[in-house]
Amino acid sequence: MTKECASGEGSTCRGARASVDYADSHIAILEVRKNDMAPEQEVNVRLKHAARVFAFFNPGADVRRIEQGLELICSRWR
Repeated sequence: MTKECASGEGSTCRGARASVDYADSHIAILEVRKNDMAPEQEVNVRLKHAARVFAFFNPGADVRRIEQGLELICSRWR
């Protein structure tokens, strides 16, 4: 736009300015939508908590492995 408008306010300059204004407006709309989006939800929060509880009572246990076992057990009832 700056290059086109350097020579004067011709039709090409007005078109370039309109394109930039449209793009700026569209960016502003997308930013508002992005800011209104809910944060990402964590999957299987209860299973993760249960795995940490089981690991607490079994020091040295692999929390991720306990979680995987719980996922296998609980998937049967879904």
